[in-house]
Amino acid sequence: MNPEPAIESKFSPLIEIESLLDGETRISFEADVGERTKVAARLGLVSLDHLHGDLRIRPETDGDTVCIWGELCAKLTQTCVVTLEPLSSEIKAPVEWRFTKDVAYNGDIDLESEDPLEPIIDGTIDIGEALTQQLALEIDPFPRKPGIPYVNLTRSSKPVDSAPESQHSFAALGRLRDKTDENG
Repeated sequence: MNPEPAIESKFSPLIEIESLLDGETRISFEADVGERTKVAARLGLVSLDHLHGDLRIRPETDGDTVCIWGELCAKLTQTCVVTLEPLSSEIKAPVEWRFTKDVAYNGDIDLESEDPLEPIIDGTIDIGEALTQQLALEIDPFPRKPGIPYVNLTRSSKPVDSAPESQHSFAALGRLRDKTDENG
């Protein structure tokens, strides 16, 4: 059995479908500083210190569809939504996509169907874009520094932590809401 062919490449190449061999191809992508800076700005991150993809590509027998799967790894810094301090995290996430030459989107989204096929555009797949979109799905949309208590502002509940309600950062808003409700 022959070893799997491997392709080392920059982070955001276009993979030409015609260049893929029958069977499985391994691809490894590493984003350089400039690419990471652009992705960090696009995703609203403080910084993106590492972005890497280890992937396998296999054309399906129909000749029009390509399966890609593997792992996305990233080290990033976001801003804590409570303290506004930098908050570092690491992401390791599995990825899996299917690309096809014949994708027609009519604008309707069927929430019950499996994930839609991604388009192969002009015979190429933009792996960097696929990884960037997957990273956007993986990052915490509300990053929170460990140890910061959650505050529940509903009228029927007390805050989760033990500090007096009057000392919480949103206590004044809660009092204002109650006062507004009383005055109609």
